[in-house]
Amino acid sequence: MVSVIIPIYGVEDYIEECLASLAAQTYTGPVECILVDDCSPDNSMQLVARFLDAYSGPIRFRTVRRERNGGLSAARNTGTDLARGRWIWFVDSDDTLPPDALRTLMAAATSAPDVSAVFATYTCFGDATGSPVGRLDGSVEIVRGSKDVRLRVLNHPVTTVTAWSRIVRRDALADLRFRPGMLVEDEEWHFRLVRSLSCVAICRASVYNYRIRKGSIMGDNTRFNARTRDMLVTMLRMERLVDGEARDAQLFWIHAHLIDLDTHQRWHNSDSRPSRIRHLQAIRLLLRRMRPRISPLHSPALWLSVALMQAELRSGITMSHPLFRPIHRAAKMCWKLNKNRC
Repeated sequence: MVSVIIPIYGVEDYIEECLASLAAQTYTGPVECILVDDCSPDNSMQLVARFLDAYSGPIRFRTVRRERNGGLSAARNTGTDLARGRWIWFVDSDDTLPPDALRTLMAAATSAPDVSAVFATYTCFGDATGSPVGRLDGSVEIVRGSKDVRLRVLNHPVTTVTAWSRIVRRDALADLRFRPGMLVEDEEWHFRLVRSLSCVAICRASVYNYRIRKGSIMGDNTRFNARTRDMLVTMLRMERLVDGEARDAQLFWIHAHLIDLDTHQRWHNSDSRPSRIRHLQAIRLLLRRMRPRISPLHSPALWLSVALMQAELRSGITMSHPLFRPIHRAAKMCWKLNKNRC
């Protein structure tokens, strides 16, 4: 059985569309859906009740209300503790699912008996649209051995940090839970999960429709500095977890996230207060401390991308400098070239 966990908070404009897309799945195996009411202040749960009253399909829906609002991480943890299925899939209540999503994931999950997780990708819609990076042909790759899992999953073009871009066997999660109170809850959970797995399937298919909207956790620019602070704390925690097995793959993954964070701070954050300066200084310090060894022979595009970004950081080039745009664009182009070749 598959347990689909959907936290609900302030999504009255989207929850019915989300549930309808789950009800329309072509997968015929047993499915339970745990709807976690995180003390939603709007009419979301009334709409859920209306949907369930009219639903007569095979999915077993359960609703649970938390005693107090705890955020997305706490709601997901509540659902995980209540799940009965062998497989767990987290779905956000403002997103939707392609009709064949669950069937695609479960076909990959059963393609080998020792698979503990299936990683796939997504498509954006709403205020912004876009297709996932990488070749999508529906093929499934089985990766075995903890070292190879880290090497492939952490830096694969299809896999992302998002919890909803994969299904995971419940016994593989063990005591792994999301850290409550964080605005960037997926990164540390993803990193810890990947380090614990010894056999995974990577499916080159889009199995999720991610809605870009203002007011969501990631779309709320008023929380930019709070997200940056949480991300820095998360990266420090993950740096302490890095061990000798596929060490450079782990460091490079953290390194790439820090470079993206540095870029967003300079491009999208117009705040000139000391907090922004402190964040940039902390990012630069971490980047200098954890330089992974990347061979130009192994991956020329990836090596050039990191080399350009490091040169940009060391030289102190700012956004106003005439060299900033061409160097930054060249680094991003090399990064995309490497991902499309995978």
